[in-house]
This record gives sequence, structure tokens and C-alpha cells, in this order.
Amino acid sequence: MPVSQGANRVQAWHELIANQEFDGSFLIAKELIGQGKQQGQIELGRGRYAEWHYKERKVYVTLMPSKFEQNRSLDKIY
Repeated sequence: MPVSQGANRVQAWHELIANQEFDGSFLIAKELIGQGKQQGQIELGRGRYAEWHYKERKVYVTLMPSKFEQNRSLDKIY
């Protein structure tokens, strides 16, 4: 396997893990918003966590320590 192909697979793996962490974090944040919270931190394991906050019907999540960020409308989180 060429080095570039191996690097692409590693990158794809990291993106898959990040997407799963985002999906889980948004679901947990939505549950916490339902309990009246506006911000918080979610432990993801292996020294990773997500910081989140809710503002103007949107949930903002930052994965740490990578600092990848996403936001989603509350009604688009299933």
C-alpha cells in the first residue's frame, strides 16, 4: 500500500471517530438541555471530552483536545 493511501485511511478513521463523538455529544447535550442546562462538558474517554453550549436554538460542540467544532439546530438532533 502506498504511503499516501495509508495516510488517507488514517485520516478517514479519525474523521469517523470524530463524527461519532459529535453525534453522541449532540444527543447528550440535547438531553441535558431538556433538563434545563445551557452548557457543560461531556467525558468521551481516553482523555477526550466535548464542551458544549446552547444559544439561540443551536447547540455548539467542541471536541477536545482536537478543538474540532460543529453546531446543529436543536430540532435537527435525533
